[in-house]
Amino acid sequence: MDSKSQVIQPGIESFFSSNRGEAYKSRMLLWGFALIGFTISMLRAPHTGTNVVAMVISFLVLIGLVDYFLLRQFRPGQLVIQISDEGIESPMLSGPRKKLSWKDIKNVSIQVIHDQPYLVFALSPDLGLPDKKHFLTGINPSRPHISLAGLDAQAQDLLAEALSRHLCNRSDQSVVDITNPVREVRKFLESVRELAPMPWVTSFLVVANAIVWIAMVASGAKILGAPISMLYEWGANATSAVQSGQSWRLLTSMFLHGDVFHLVINMAALVSAGLIVERIYGHLLYTLIYFASGIVGSSLSLHFASQTTVAVGASGAIFGVTGALFVAIFQHRKRLPNYFSKQMITSLSFFITYSIIQSLTKTGIDTAAHVGGLLAGSALAHLLPERLNIVAFRQQRLQRGVIGLALAILTSVSLVHFAPEASVDIEKSIHGSATVAAGMKQFAELMESLVQEEKDVAAGKISIKESDERSRSVFAPRMAEVLKTLRNGYLPPTDPRLPLLKATIRMGELMEESLAMQSVYQPGSNIPLPADPARAAEIKREMVEVMSAIKKANSQ
Repeated sequence: MDSKSQVIQPGIESFFSSNRGEAYKSRMLLWGFALIGFTISMLRAPHTGTNVVAMVISFLVLIGLVDYFLLRQFRPGQLVIQISDEGIESPMLSGPRKKLSWKDIKNVSIQVIHDQPYLVFALSPDLGLPDKKHFLTGINPSRPHISLAGLDAQAQDLLAEALSRHLCNRSDQSVVDITNPVREVRKFLESVRELAPMPWVTSFLVVANAIVWIAMVASGAKILGAPISMLYEWGANATSAVQSGQSWRLLTSMFLHGDVFHLVINMAALVSAGLIVERIYGHLLYTLIYFASGIVGSSLSLHFASQTTVAVGASGAIFGVTGALFVAIFQHRKRLPNYFSKQMITSLSFFITYSIIQSLTKTGIDTAAHVGGLLAGSALAHLLPERLNIVAFRQQRLQRGVIGLALAILTSVSLVHFAPEASVDIEKSIHGSATVAAGMKQFAELMESLVQEEKDVAAGKISIKESDERSRSVFAPRMAEVLKTLRNGYLPPTDPRLPLLKATIRMGELMEESLAMQSVYQPGSNIPLPADPARAAEIKREMVEVMSAIKKANSQ
């Protein structure tokens, strides 16, 4: 519900939590992100019915406890503070005292603590309260505070005005201004939005990435993961392909994503940083930062991840945008609202550090693309002018934009040129892997046919002599075809299936030789014997060893 944020009664002004306040938004984000994380866990992790129930209960209990103890007091309609001629009263006032009289209040200010606005009081020394935080609760009796996270922007401004009026009436000053740092940030962000009311470049990038993903799904990709062969076909980055002349993959790979979660996370990060960066640098320079960072990241990836597999995603470009935002805020931190600059620098530093560490400790993440994009975006941000200094922006954007573009091209060309020769031919690996899979299927089918042949002989459907002839005329040629398919396949040296492939090929060679070997019959006997008993015994012995190797490879 959207409750009234302020109610005025005779002599009393009351302020209430609203669903437009930051606390309510945080509550919705808590449940939203928790639900997304829970959904990802449910989809990716193998589970039984019992596990599902346990996961649901654990999820509800954990998030419910966080919600109850941290955010329940900020539900819309909850009383936050009352101001009267006698003093200030609030159920959210820290410490045991929930009411303060004006004569006991020495000073009042709105401060930002842990990224949230608080109304902080300095009480009179005459009260004899200790002026230090309690080591367990962290509450300073002489400086109680009230969280304003439940109040919306309008209520915070009205509260500051009300406090100023009451303090002015109780002091010899003609004007008392309660500065609200949150309001300063709000005004700054409003001025930034006016620079570019419609951030169409970010909107275009989000839509383009989404359209490409939808098109891939429509073409057969799975929601939880597109196959490597499809990603390669659609333009994924790979060192072997770029070195064969397909440099366009450095760009197209930026619009491809491995699964829907990869896409959603990247687009959320892009919107979070991209909107403000586009407004600060303008549409053209923002476009330069995005694509230059992405291409430089893709070029650096040629030295690392793209050597052995395909690389996709907008992460390199997004890291570049994030780096540009950090540099812009850091360079102009003294001109920006203090709360805003400190908050942004802290949060961006944490995000960048955490993301890089995570990419270094987890497999399947293209760390080089992230680092390359981050460095490129940060370097361009140092070079390019921002609208935070509008005079320099108008005078320098064209000249420095051209220089930035030239440097980005030079960096990308150098990284591509000096990239080591690809460790794996991705195209050959993809097609070779499909051939191996087909050969393995043929081998399994042939083994089933041989087992059925033995059953038919045992059942009297086929004579022993007829089966012996078929081993040379039918099964030996079929095994030769299977071996041809398997040998035409290709697996890179790092592929864990390679030992199984080698063992299967060797087993096929032994079986082909055994099936093609001529037989002899003893007088009066219809049991075929190998024409070369010594070689037959050697084949049988080696087949036992190879079968052991196949079982070992299958178990890994």
